[in-house]
Amino acid sequence: RRTVQVTSLKDRLEREKARHKKAVENHRQAVTLLRQTEHAFSRLIPHQLVKLLNKASILDVNLGDNAERNLTAMFSDIRNFTMLSENMTPQEVNSLLNEYFDLIAQAAHVYHGHIDKFMGDCAMLVFGVPQYDAQHPLQAVRCAVLIQRLIEALNQRRIKRNEVAVHFHISCNSGVMLAGNMGSRDRMEYTVVGDAVNLASRLGGIAEAGQIIIAKPMRDLPLLADEIVSVEHATIRLRGIHEPVATHQVLDVATAHQAYLKQQMQHILRRVVDHKVA
Repeated sequence: RRTVQVTSLKDRLEREKARHKKAVENHRQAVTLLRQTEHAFSRLIPHQLVKLLNKASILDVNLGDNAERNLTAMFSDIRNFTMLSENMTPQEVNSLLNEYFDLIAQAAHVYHGHIDKFMGDCAMLVFGVPQYDAQHPLQAVRCAVLIQRLIEALNQRRIKRNEVAVHFHISCNSGVMLAGNMGSRDRMEYTVVGDAVNLASRLGGIAEAGQIIIAKPMRDLPLLADEIVSVEHATIRLRGIHEPVATHQVLDVATAHQAYLKQQMQHILRRVVDHKVA
């Protein structure tokens, strides 16, 4: 009988040990899944935004969480895209957009920009958030110049491959914007809104292929004074804006920054474009 009791006790201990081991493994898998989920969400909601909104975790970010900040918005889209895409298959359009948007994302990374969203043939970028950067107007303009240089280089490669070349026009504006989560309870996205954003978007309508257009108040910022090369572009009236808007066309960055920009351009082309071809 004693032997039976000892054997029964040992069996119970083994079963408890097995249950404990399974519970530990389930916990480990749950933690791994949570980390993977948070990593996946971080591609949509950057960790810097979580910090900006004073949240402990991405999972704590809710609809309506926002913060008012002085930021810079950029819109970069393809000139005459509708006409261009008429003779292309959906797959060809998708491939083309991905190739160009990849370059834009790489340029944004160099100058601490955040890809707010891709909208058809347009990329919207924001500078100064989620992680605040006091130089966000300058970073945006430098990024815009880098994007146009990258587009020119990619177009040369595409022409050699007998592929269609694409030209972007870019507009930027700085000002107070509301940054946060907007949408519905079922679907929300992080973005920025405000008059300054609207003006950045509207300026894109007057930019020609290859141009970078900014509002004059942005050009007059002391931060940009000797850091970019620009010319007066036009004073225009925009629907919904009472006062005429004076604009400048950005031609280049200051001489002191040109070597760095060229270095970054070559690095991106080697890593993204030429690597794909190889």
